[in-house]
Amino acid sequence: MENKPLKISLRMATIMGVFLPLAETVRRSNQIVDLARFLSWFDDYILGAILLIAVYLVKKR
Repeated sequence: MENKPLKISLRMATIMGVFLPLAETVRRSNQIVDLARFLSWFDDYILGAILLIAVYLVKKR
């Protein structure tokens, strides 16, 4: 892959795909077992998964 901006974007997406769920877990650690607040923190897991899937698909192509 010769496209430098694409490499930077992939690296940033990978970092954010891992960092967001970890940071949200630390930030809302007291709410993890509270099912009423489940969507308040779980959306960052979904976002992280989407970012990592996008990185995988771009690298695969």
